[in-house]
Amino acid sequence: MIFTMIIAHLAMGQKTDTVKTDPFITAVHLSQSFQTQEQQLNPAILQLSIPGTGRSNWLVDAGLSLTLGKLSGGSFTSKLVGEFHRNTLVDSQQYNYQFGYNFSIQNQHPKNSLVFVWTGNIKYVRDVVDTTHSVATSINIALYRTGKKAGDGTTCIGRPGYTKDFKYTYQLNPNFETQYQQILASDKNKQGAIVRPLIDLAGSIALNKPMDTTKISLPPKLLELSIDYANRYAIVNGTHNGEGYTKLLKAGLSYYFFSTPTSSASIGASYNLGSDPLNGLKDQRFWLIALQVQF
Repeated sequence: MIFTMIIAHLAMGQKTDTVKTDPFITAVHLSQSFQTQEQQLNPAILQLSIPGTGRSNWLVDAGLSLTLGKLSGGSFTSKLVGEFHRNTLVDSQQYNYQFGYNFSIQNQHPKNSLVFVWTGNIKYVRDVVDTTHSVATSINIALYRTGKKAGDGTTCIGRPGYTKDFKYTYQLNPNFETQYQQILASDKNKQGAIVRPLIDLAGSIALNKPMDTTKISLPPKLLELSIDYANRYAIVNGTHNGEGYTKLLKAGLSYYFFSTPTSSASIGASYNLGSDPLNGLKDQRFWLIALQVQF
């Protein structure tokens, strides 16, 4: 179903004299999370097994957003977002969903300059494993820099960059964030506030498919190596749940059987170490091989 949606999205996105982009399709985006600016999002991860007898297994790490056109304009983007994170395939199961409002502000700037992109969230968070109901807000600051044109040799930050021969695509994503989570109710008596400053350093390098760049604007990816390391510390914790310093390391390799600058479908393998309290991921380590989709 997801793959069909991507193909439909691309077909409707071909701007010719007879085919126009559908405004609803262009306003909807699928990815893993909308916590940071859209260009830094990871693809959604999907996996499901339903045996003839016994328990079914889920892996859904995905988010869906709807851009609010009437509340967006210029450098300001406004969205309704929903995320679903469930993984029954790991030692400590994850079952977390959230929905709310997301905005981003990007200052107008000349090419080659280094600026900041601000992303904010306010949402309801339900963690079924911990039986908690929360309201969470966050402010994320990401660095942004791009060249005057793709492949001009400028070191891009916060956006995909390309080598001069377009053989490789790379991305560097440093960002800083502060999370405020107010746990309103819990069967385990964990009510209280948590404040987490966070630093996230991520990067990737991809081998592109051989293409004639005189006929296409940007080459699609073929194979990509990525790493993402997040550090956070609960400087305020009124829940007395023991949360202090937490980290999450993700290192992966992905093969793209479909790729454009805005959409992709790939098979990926990644090593995961650490935790993500806001998304309900407990501290553990595991390998993951799954379908990854983004549009």
